[in-house]
Amino acid sequence: KMGVREWFCPIQETLRGWQVIAPERRKVYVAGAIQASELHTGLDNIRIGISMAARMLKDGFSPYTPFLDFQFCLHLPRESYSVEDFYRCSADFLRVCDAIFIVNNPRNAESRGVNEEVEIAALNGMPVFTDYDKLLEWAKTPNAL
Repeated sequence: KMGVREWFCPIQETLRGWQVIAPERRKVYVAGAIQASELHTGLDNIRIGISMAARMLKDGFSPYTPFLDFQFCLHLPRESYSVEDFYRCSADFLRVCDAIFIVNNPRNAESRGVNEEVEIAALNGMPVFTDYDKLLEWAKTPNAL
């Protein structure tokens, strides 16, 4: 495991006196169905996605996931954002990721967001994974980026 010294080294003067020096980590967008007609189903979708993103972080990836967008809803008045705002934000992050991983959830087939995310990934030549072992294998290849 890396300690703080391996991640932040005082090698040159910057605004705070530290410069980030980190090994290249694969940036993976974690996608899957979020919305549902029943509250408990939507919460279950979020649990599935956050669990996968946490696993990826533990396994050495740099995951981004819209499953954490609900945090904005806890802090902003409802009238200050729209679902489209969340779609745009997610699309911006997706475009800078190295790959997209679709979590295993039977509700993905009916998700507008997942379908659009896969389309954006395809337009950007990004690999799309649904099998975690294949994602791990891909990440180990030197030319994966």
